[in-house]
Amino acid sequence: MSLFFVVVGLLLGPALGLERSNCENTRSGRLFLADSSGYVCPRGSFMSHTGCCDASDAASEKFSCDTCETELDGCCSSYEHCVTCCMHPDNHGDTDLSTKTRELFRDKVFEFDSTFAFCEAACRTTSSSTLHENEYISDRRYCYRFNHGGMKRAKTDDAFTRLDGSRRGEGGARIVSGGENESCSDVCGRLNPPMACDDHQFSSHCDEMREHFPCEAGCFTHLDGVSPRVAMAETFPSYIQPAGQKPDWPAACFPDARASSSCDAKNPSARRLCLCSA
Repeated sequence: MSLFFVVVGLLLGPALGLERSNCENTRSGRLFLADSSGYVCPRGSFMSHTGCCDASDAASEKFSCDTCETELDGCCSSYEHCVTCCMHPDNHGDTDLSTKTRELFRDKVFEFDSTFAFCEAACRTTSSSTLHENEYISDRRYCYRFNHGGMKRAKTDDAFTRLDGSRRGEGGARIVSGGENESCSDVCGRLNPPMACDDHQFSSHCDEMREHFPCEAGCFTHLDGVSPRVAMAETFPSYIQPAGQKPDWPAACFPDARASSSCDAKNPSARRLCLCSA
């Protein structure tokens, strides 16, 4: 009987002046679905006749970021939560959906007709999310916030790693990215004119790292207890090359310094981010 009334409602609803809401949705989720109104819900709370989550069901959540590291890098362990978190007005930033936007790590451009379509694309994984293309680098492989690669995203203020202005950009200081297996002494010394590496402990933040490196696997920091890097003898702001060893977490960025980072320290898998002073 319930199916009968659903069919009757679909057929007669418009004639009777009854409106029904239709949503786009992520379709393929095994456990969850996200819809274009910003809700995420388990499949049991999904209304197939409208394509929407049942907003009246307590299991449906709007703009949920349950599996996401919103303050660190905007990466999530669930695709559906990534999409709905991305749709929050605070998280899709200054993205202009009416213009062509380069999608991260793809040599293509797209025009999106809705925030939902943009977030679906932003959260998808690519080959850059994998190690040697046969396993994922991290469970948090769905990322909605990127700066590198042309995607405009809202930036966070990771104050716990931000240096004061007197050492960042003032007095001729520069933040410079190095090459693989290159020390900060080498990086600063090859500038024109040559500069000196600032030998104080230097920490960065994820948004700044993404302005210099892809950070395909997101950002990790020991300050919040999620850093997986165990093979590095010394922790310093760096990006691990995709061909790096699994224990070093290839394609991940590490914004902070665990101890005073020597200007001469280098690692075969790492590209350092350096503070150079005049």
